[in-house]
Amino acid sequence: MIFYLAPGGLCGLERYIEGPWLKPDAAEIKPLAYEDVFAWRELPTGTWIFTGVQQLPPVAKQLAERVWKTLRRSGQRVLNQPAELPSRHGLHDKLHRAGINSYRSWFPDELDDSLIFPVFVRQADQHTGNMSGLLTDRSQLDAFLRWQRFRGYRQDDLLIVEFCDTRNKRNEYRKYAATCVAGDVAAQYLSIDEQWMVKYSGVAFRNEWAHEEREYIRRNPHADELAHIFRIARIDYGRIDYGLLDGRIQVWEINTNPSTGGPPLGSKAARTHPELRKIEIPARQMFFDRLHSMLRSIDTLPDPNARVELCLPRAELRAWRNEVRAMQRVQRRRELISNLSRWAPFKRARDIVKGVLGVEGR
Repeated sequence: MIFYLAPGGLCGLERYIEGPWLKPDAAEIKPLAYEDVFAWRELPTGTWIFTGVQQLPPVAKQLAERVWKTLRRSGQRVLNQPAELPSRHGLHDKLHRAGINSYRSWFPDELDDSLIFPVFVRQADQHTGNMSGLLTDRSQLDAFLRWQRFRGYRQDDLLIVEFCDTRNKRNEYRKYAATCVAGDVAAQYLSIDEQWMVKYSGVAFRNEWAHEEREYIRRNPHADELAHIFRIARIDYGRIDYGLLDGRIQVWEINTNPSTGGPPLGSKAARTHPELRKIEIPARQMFFDRLHSMLRSIDTLPDPNARVELCLPRAELRAWRNEVRAMQRVQRRRELISNLSRWAPFKRARDIVKGVLGVEGR
């Protein structure tokens, strides 16, 4: 049994788990929510994977660490120690100092004159892509940050990332993705696009791209280097997204609660041209077969008669509930602003404010 802990219980493996093609001997995976587990007095035995910790508020991270240590002391197999998991910025810093990443990232209050333009701004620990376009000088950056502060973002909500230009001679950008489970790495997919934020499109558009993706998944060419990077990051489970700059790996992020998508016949490959499906579906199947084996390798038989006692400090639980209420208020505020943004008078007022702040685009 593998217990998969995630914020809200939103498990990136859900479509994999529910796939009608799942093998009879597949590891049994049970998604759990941190907020539910925090209320328990006993924990079942098995393998536990802690995911999405970077999206938790501070006290929730402390509680997750207590749960992890309780399981570890009882002899359970546990992956991804919450206190060791780096933020996106922490990962960038580690890998730059290790000589792997050529670029850096910054929080707004850390900026100094060594910043290399162009840069872009994104949310610090969310998987939402870029907020800004490429900003070419400090005046553009400062204006964009003023606008985001006006919108209610705090300093530590935003990350400024130096642009790493990995395009080839045909102006194509490649985003490679590979999944790690307890040190084993499997190539998952390759997205190719002619725009620099390779996130929402990918390989289902050109025949030669589909062939390239299939070869990437089959050969798994960077497995050893990626396993080393996961060890540096102290991450046992997750998906790494990266590019290549002059043949050198440049890591964009490691998502500890990644979506694996569904079975091949339910993927985007099934909605593309039949000729491309002949290429893409076997490639997807290769990845899912490897994922099946990796999950089987960490599976642990639960002891139905054993229980692990859990006792979390009441003061921390109260502080965590206050955090949840505060986050809910922020979310309601952002939803209100989002709804207002569709109202014509608000749009006019927004454009006036952006003009005063000197902000272009978003």
